[in-house]
Amino acid sequence: MHTYTHMCTHTHTLSRTHTHPMLRTSLLHMQLQDNPAPLGQSFFSTNRPVARSGKYQAVRGVRRKVHLDPGHYVIVASSFRPNQQGDFYLRIFTKTGNHLGGQEFTCSSNLMAVESKPVMQKDRSKLQKLFDQEAGADNRLDAVEFMKLVNSVFDKDYQLPLDTCRQLILTEDTAGRSRLTLLQTEKLVSMLRSLQSIFLQFDEDSSGTMSPFELSLALEAAGLKCDGEVMQVLWERAGAGELHLPFHRFVSCVARLRVLFALYESESSTEVKERGIHAWLLKFLVV
Repeated sequence: MHTYTHMCTHTHTLSRTHTHPMLRTSLLHMQLQDNPAPLGQSFFSTNRPVARSGKYQAVRGVRRKVHLDPGHYVIVASSFRPNQQGDFYLRIFTKTGNHLGGQEFTCSSNLMAVESKPVMQKDRSKLQKLFDQEAGADNRLDAVEFMKLVNSVFDKDYQLPLDTCRQLILTEDTAGRSRLTLLQTEKLVSMLRSLQSIFLQFDEDSSGTMSPFELSLALEAAGLKCDGEVMQVLWERAGAGELHLPFHRFVSCVARLRVLFALYESESSTEVKERGIHAWLLKFLVV
């Protein structure tokens, strides 16, 4: 049995400058072997589209009738120019029955792989020296002192602002002091090294920033799996209106999610548990 499908997408630009009244868009149809995990750059660089809507057109609606063999397909709406922001809706008309949907899964957290790595030897002696220089009378670091230490260890492109350092301190049990011991400092620096490696791995275009798609993959590699709705809210909060996310905002996302997952796990309310982690994250990410 074959499928005859009529695809139609309507777009409008969100460009702040309004220099382009409409996006020049096109539809690509990619065949999948099965119902996949999120698709990375390697999938699109090694698989050719089985159908296209034609040349990029600066029109409000792009339409295409295609004849597809039975199977799983992903439909990609793309803009002619890279990094153009916009939104669209997709309508599909078929002659035979089909199932249309997205990926559904439960948001989950497993940070043990990131947190369990020991401090790198090249960092250990330097950390001890810097900690002794910056620590106060109680032999702990506040947010400003921690920021100075971290930015002395990491290269310029991976240095953290004060707000991100405050968020990281909130992920540790400081007994209400908001000040870090040497052990906690080493733990956070080790985690930052792991996050740096993840950031480099999923910054596939080597831009020094992340797209929303790259952020989703990077968070999952860090043990934080979030569905599309949560990712959209997280991006709106962390992206600060920008199209790409630098390293320190990626760290902020990890820190914020880590705190929210921990608070949910410690929650004793039956009502909260019945609503689930998805509702919990959406509620507090917008705060």
